[in-house]
Amino acid sequence: MSITDPDWDTKVALSYQRDEDLPRLANTPGDQARDELLAMLDDVDLGVIERASIILAKRDTESLDRLMEIWHQEETLQEGAQIYGIIQLEFDGHDLEEILLDRREHGRPTVQAAAQDILELYFNYEPQPRTPNPTPEHP
Repeated sequence: MSITDPDWDTKVALSYQRDEDLPRLANTPGDQARDELLAMLDDVDLGVIERASIILAKRDTESLDRLMEIWHQEETLQEGAQIYGIIQLEFDGHDLEEILLDRREHGRPTVQAAAQDILELYFNYEPQPRTPNPTPEHP
């Protein structure tokens, strides 16, 4: 995305609107609010992404899991802002390592992989062998 993008003005206007919506969404329960926050993870403003990520990480387990899945699948500049919300849990007094170990044990497969990656990045855990998809044995 750049200012040569024909939709740039629209994306910037949407970003300003999202920034204004963040406080309301932070205090709004439910799936619709979560979905709006998740949609913000591709914003043009990394600050909006960062703040939405923090809200999602603190919100509930499903929101944290969805954030971790998106972070794990992204290979963009936004992923740095997305992980900020996850690691912010540690700065807010939560035991991030314990949370990640729980998600590695009990999360969906993508969440487990994301938790392992974050444990490796921030806590120097050794890589775990990834379980390949089972394939039928040939006689």
